[in-house]
Amino acid sequence: MEKVILHLSDLHYDISNEKDIKVVLDALMEDIKKQCSKVDYIIFNGDLVNRGNSKENFDIAYERFICPLLECTGLTTNEFFIIPGNHDVDRDSISEFVDGNLTDKFRDRDKLNSFIDKIDNYKQLLVRLDKYHAFIDSLHKENFYLNSKNPLFSTFILEIDNYKVGIACLNSSWGSFGGDDDYSKLLLGERQVDNAIDNLSSCEFKIALIHHPLSWLKEYDREAVYNRLITGFNMVLTGHIHNQNYKEVAFDNHNTIFIQSPSLFQGRTYNGYSILKFDFASNDLEIRFREYFEGARRVFGKAERIADEGKLSFKLDLDNEKNNDLIKENVLYKKELKTKAYLDINNKLLSSSDSFAPKDINDIFVPPILTTKPENSSTANQEIMDNEDMDLHELLDSDDNVFFIGKKEMGKTTLLSYACNYYLKKHDNLKIPIIIDFNDIPKGKNVFQKAISNYLMNYDINEFDINSNLKEGNCILLFDNFNLNNHKNISRLKEFSEIYSKNRFIFTMKEDILQTMKIKDMPDLGFIYSTYYINSLRRGQIRKLVKNWFSFKTINDDVILENVMKSISKIGVPRTPMFVSLMLWILEKEADFTPVNEASVIDNFIETLLEKLNPDEAKYETIGFKIKVDFLTHLAKQMIKGDNYFIDLSLFEELFVSYFNEIGLEVDSTLKKSLFEKGILLRVNNNVYFRFTCFFEYFIALEMDEDRDLYDYIMDKSNYLTFSNEVIYYTGLNQKKKSYEVLKLVEERLLDSFTEIDKVVDLEQLASLPVKELLSEISKNENVTEKVNEVKLSEEEKDLILDGKSEDDEKTYVKKKKNISEEFIGNLELYSNVLKNCELVSLDLKMDALKISIEKYCKLTGFIYKTLYKMVDEDNDELLGITEKNELINLLTIGVPLALQSMIAKNLGTPKLKLSIEQSIDSVDTDFEKLMLVCLYGDLRLDGFISKFDNLVSQTNSLLIKEIVTAKLFYYQAFYTISPHEQEQLVTLISEILVKKQNVKDKRVKGKIKQDLMKKQIIDKQKNAVD
Repeated sequence: MEKVILHLSDLHYDISNEKDIKVVLDALMEDIKKQCSKVDYIIFNGDLVNRGNSKENFDIAYERFICPLLECTGLTTNEFFIIPGNHDVDRDSISEFVDGNLTDKFRDRDKLNSFIDKIDNYKQLLVRLDKYHAFIDSLHKENFYLNSKNPLFSTFILEIDNYKVGIACLNSSWGSFGGDDDYSKLLLGERQVDNAIDNLSSCEFKIALIHHPLSWLKEYDREAVYNRLITGFNMVLTGHIHNQNYKEVAFDNHNTIFIQSPSLFQGRTYNGYSILKFDFASNDLEIRFREYFEGARRVFGKAERIADEGKLSFKLDLDNEKNNDLIKENVLYKKELKTKAYLDINNKLLSSSDSFAPKDINDIFVPPILTTKPENSSTANQEIMDNEDMDLHELLDSDDNVFFIGKKEMGKTTLLSYACNYYLKKHDNLKIPIIIDFNDIPKGKNVFQKAISNYLMNYDINEFDINSNLKEGNCILLFDNFNLNNHKNISRLKEFSEIYSKNRFIFTMKEDILQTMKIKDMPDLGFIYSTYYINSLRRGQIRKLVKNWFSFKTINDDVILENVMKSISKIGVPRTPMFVSLMLWILEKEADFTPVNEASVIDNFIETLLEKLNPDEAKYETIGFKIKVDFLTHLAKQMIKGDNYFIDLSLFEELFVSYFNEIGLEVDSTLKKSLFEKGILLRVNNNVYFRFTCFFEYFIALEMDEDRDLYDYIMDKSNYLTFSNEVIYYTGLNQKKKSYEVLKLVEERLLDSFTEIDKVVDLEQLASLPVKELLSEISKNENVTEKVNEVKLSEEEKDLILDGKSEDDEKTYVKKKKNISEEFIGNLELYSNVLKNCELVSLDLKMDALKISIEKYCKLTGFIYKTLYKMVDEDNDELLGITEKNELINLLTIGVPLALQSMIAKNLGTPKLKLSIEQSIDSVDTDFEKLMLVCLYGDLRLDGFISKFDNLVSQTNSLLIKEIVTAKLFYYQAFYTISPHEQEQLVTLISEILVKKQNVKDKRVKGKIKQDLMKKQIIDKQKNAVD
């Protein structure tokens, strides 16, 4: 049999608004008559009156709302169930001296439960609801459904078709002050819910009524209450929310339906109610959402903003005891994980290493900017400008499977740690988050089940029912270091996901230039997933990180921000969370620190952390800085020998003792302890790691300078690309003869790896490739009205847009051998980064190396051209005709060099190469090489960069180069902050290029072109070309 329930809330009846309220209530009564042939019960979710300071207010609401409603539906007060809301509180009765902030008296669940157990002794603390209770006592004095009643809550039991239906009228307003300040400060009490469940134990179907959504409760109470609600009730009805954010107005969580009622009266707009229809034979629930429409109509209608046709349907499983047992177990496991994994996550933060900065990831983490395209594309920049970049929390709250793709040290591992912590803290999430390193999957069968088991065992969780939970979809699997080249694990994952498709999958992956350019495809994993790119930190994010870091004291964040920004610009490093955090850690202790290169930042960090300048260093009995460093380099070298990049804890203990015995010093257990406490080393699964990969790489780089055998091993042809970061640090620490020695060795291998590409790519021909004049045609054909001179970005947009590009993957503590399948790219990137570190090498030698590097980037451009052209040509998709293919080839012809230019800027971009770049521009052999050098000069925004483009355009006959330059200048115009003089130069140059292309002679037309250059239309229409 179907039963119909009216679900209403938040009338806020007030004499002062009586006429407006009557308009809405008249429309309500009419709508109920039209929509319901019968009504069986009425539930009112609180805030009957606007002020609960007088019994008269409740009596008036009864007379003018409840009585007419009962008459309209043919019901009595027996079928009318109501709970108190924050407006029903008598605020005048709250004594600051007696009551204070009542909920602050309870710091944890146990103290709150003890209070509720003795509630009859504390009635004087609940006087704020005395007038409400007096009204309810008279309303329900003869209610034959009433089952139990106490100062906090009451329960009712209904008999429906041999079903016992229990209604628990719970009280979330007993500690309320009544305003918005209540948010996240209220208490319901686990014991209140437990007692209600016990009182309704004979019922097959249970409904809980709570005025406030659970987000209004204190965190410890929210979690405890939620866990009991989803295991004890079939439906939970709430009210209180007065706006029209309908995102979570009704949802099913672990077979408990949560339904939020809109406000019945909150002014003359945004009012609503719901009609619930439940069929006890089929267990089908239909919710009809009704919304009040003001104006001439003054009627309720379908709330189509909530759902199609204003309806949502659910099917309840009333026989879910087995699933409930699993949920109850997971509640305990989640609680245990929340404590232990939370500590582990925070211990991996850089701020946990001898710093006053916050050591809680929630206090220091700055969400990344996420875009659907790589950050070097104009599409990504436009998404950010238009506020269309994806919000991390919105993504985490969705059900989507997701890939987060980012460059080196872009915070991918920290993002996964944050996601894990987010899910553990989220009260309405009972899925268990599991972090798995994709490169460290166990061997044998059922490898992912083993990986889950290993993760949980690390936190002493040994009895988690893995297969049952996977079958029910109770896991969120967070895969770090996804590797496109690990085909074996990808194949295994696809098989696994097809069996356990109900679970959620979230991945992080290092950005791959060939995947970004669509030469490599993202894998088929057997499920649909979304892909988002992690962008470099923008000024606004760095500012936020500065404020978070220094929240322990008053600072001038502008000064620190500029210090960081100047350091980034000076040494040409990406704006990664890792680098910025290292800088902030150092600046916390040494405000005037100025880095030489990236290696010098880590060098300073290690020196400070190991107390190189501590006065105790001079004492004979102290283990000095050099000995500490020597031990750590010794440890790093032993890890390499094991090929695991970690060491078993017992072997570490042996190594520590043997090291000091070997050099004839007493074993210092205090030192061993401090290496972990200061955050150099980390224990995980009875293994010892360096906390951050860059620490391991740094100590290997130091040891390369002392141990020739290690140097030869690292630089061996089969190893050096795996250890490219170590090589870069080594050259950063040795900027003259030794760095040049490495440069020449890598150069030899670079040239060898490009042998086949050199045979098929002719640089002279590159500049002659045919290309349609996309940019000039658009500017000629469009009715452009906005001057380039007037294109200005706001300060916020500048913080978001003008920042340079960044890079890379920061596995928090583990290092794995790389699978270098594109050796020529690995060689080219390593060669470029080593060149950046050769500061003390002569100008001539640097110019020679720069020319080689630029030539190979141009050859790589040609290679990618040929690969993409072939892919387009071989495309058999009938939807892509000849015209479309030609158009795509045109776009690729302009887009590929632009993409490679961002790669050049990342690897070669340092102002210290300014003179080398300037002189190389005049001495390279081909226009295409000159183009790449000029673009590098422009990307670094070095002095006179616009005149370099001017000279290039004047000297070249290549239509392709002119088109690329035009696209580049448009990009600078849209996304760079430049001086008024440079602005005038830029506008003039773009105008001259367009005038020459269109062969315009008339001076007035020339002036019009310059005047009418418009950012928005041109850039929007050029997005594909610029991409």
